[in-house]
Amino acid sequence: PTPSPTTNPIPECQGGFTNLTAAPNARVIYVSSSTGDDGNDGLTPNRPKATIAAGYAQIRAGQPDQLLLKRGDTFT
Repeated sequence: PTPSPTTNPIPECQGGFTNLTAAPNARVIYVSSSTGDDGNDGLTPNRPKATIAAGYAQIRAGQPDQLLLKRGDTFT
């Protein structure tokens, strides 16, 4: 059976990225192999990094940061 939206909600998608609730002090880094550029800051879905490595480089040690990968993209 399909879960009811009230028991298992799927977060909305914004530009191919699933919206997740981040901690107030978290940095959210967006990565898209199809629309990104490693010269971007990666801080919004409209300015994603292109590679996981470039996105990961923005993650701060010991912080609740998130690295979001664009749905449907292929990463190598």
